[in-house]
Amino acid sequence: MAAGSAHHPPPRAAGPARLPQTAARVAGRLLSRRWWWVTLCVCLICLGLARLGVWQLDRLAERRARSAALAARLAAPPLTLTAAGLSAPGGATASGGVLGGDGLAYRRVVVRGTFDYSQELGLVNQVRDGQLGFRLLTPLVLGPDAGAGAPAVLVDRGWVPAETAGDPGPAAWTRYRDAGSGPIEVSAWVRPEAPAPAPRGAGAGLPGRLVADLDPARLQQRVDRPLLPLLIVQAPAGDPGTGPVPAEPPPGTVVPLPYRQRPNPDLGDGVHLIAAAQWFAFALIGAAGYVTYVARYSRPSGRT
Repeated sequence: MAAGSAHHPPPRAAGPARLPQTAARVAGRLLSRRWWWVTLCVCLICLGLARLGVWQLDRLAERRARSAALAARLAAPPLTLTAAGLSAPGGATASGGVLGGDGLAYRRVVVRGTFDYSQELGLVNQVRDGQLGFRLLTPLVLGPDAGAGAPAVLVDRGWVPAETAGDPGPAAWTRYRDAGSGPIEVSAWVRPEAPAPAPRGAGAGLPGRLVADLDPARLQQRVDRPLLPLLIVQAPAGDPGTGPVPAEPPPGTVVPLPYRQRPNPDLGDGVHLIAAAQWFAFALIGAAGYVTYVARYSRPSGRT
């Protein structure tokens, strides 16, 4: 080498050529004696977050399956309800002849009988358009025999306002007997099972024939005839039961009483997809943030 010539180190690799070296160096630091236990904790946390995302996707699949089942029930032709059970068009037994359970929720039914207004109940604390009221629960006696021992199904006939203090019972609700006193055919839908019943003793101090919840055992105690193990909700007059659900009337609109409306269960996806995306994002951000921190702020590999 010529005297006085300077020795220059070879140029350092730049850009993509350095990526494998950088990745190897960061991986070595992540698994070094100083960082391995932190890396393990971060991995477990990120895996847990990702598992929560998968759980939300599972919930989404369950919700979509439930919504599809509800949509099929709402669109299906009505079943005929008698004291013997449910039958499909043509006379075939439906749902195995078993009444009750959420497997029939929102199913349309047609039932024929006679309302027993003397046994009518009022479900309290029902608000519509900012006004407090009741939902009228009236036994519909099934079959031609309307004697005391004849079975009945409890029909939610709709909402009425609380016009008098306490509204103690049938004497105050005679104006809402729109079906008359003879046999009638009622189009209705099966109400979903009530949530957990109110605490024991709830509604004990209510006047007249008012009730505080839809617990089947409590309802049976208030009615002097055997009730079928389901509650049906009377459909609005003239409503076909299919197609788009009619919109609620504007506030202040005078509506026929008892006020009835077609069921409109939520068939959407809810927040499960958004929640899953959030959990996956948290897992990705946590992992990327930890790797970036170790790469930028850890000591050189020779001092770890």
